[in-house]
Amino acid sequence: RLSLEDFTSRFHEVVNLLNDIHSTPTQDVGKYFFGPSSDAYKYAQSILRYVESQVEKLQTFLGDESIGGILKSRLRMAEEKMSEAESSFKKKKLYLTHLSIHPANIISTKQGLRLIDWQRGGIADNALELYFLLRKVDDDFRRQKEYLKDYKYLDEEVLERVAYYRDFFQLFDVVWA
Repeated sequence: RLSLEDFTSRFHEVVNLLNDIHSTPTQDVGKYFFGPSSDAYKYAQSILRYVESQVEKLQTFLGDESIGGILKSRLRMAEEKMSEAESSFKKKKLYLTHLSIHPANIISTKQGLRLIDWQRGGIADNALELYFLLRKVDDDFRRQKEYLKDYKYLDEEVLERVAYYRDFFQLFDVVWA
């Protein structure tokens, strides 16, 4: 398993590993992994609906309307951001993703880096995977283009969706903290 220092210094190799994974045709793996929808917009909406259900459960569990109100307000903000970024989500294909890329899930072999621990793996938006990857090395995302320069599916719409996921998860960090 890689140390955080190795992970950062070998980041270009991690990105090349993602290039290989994201090049896998999803029809070849769809029967093994859950893929909730047909495009990135529907996928992101399914995340919103999941969070909404968790907010309701939390509110019921805590019996506190004020906490539920705060979280529901944040959920509405996330929905507004999704609406603003809708064009970068609509009709965008989904990819085979790992969704838990961090140093402890990467091993170095003679053949190169390999990902282990695929419990979260599935058919998902590549921008979500990039968000999870970038937050390990660049908390403020200022250098994201530099880190992702070798990612072959990078374009402005992907970066816009990465920004959406960053904002979305920042709104709800309190729920998982």
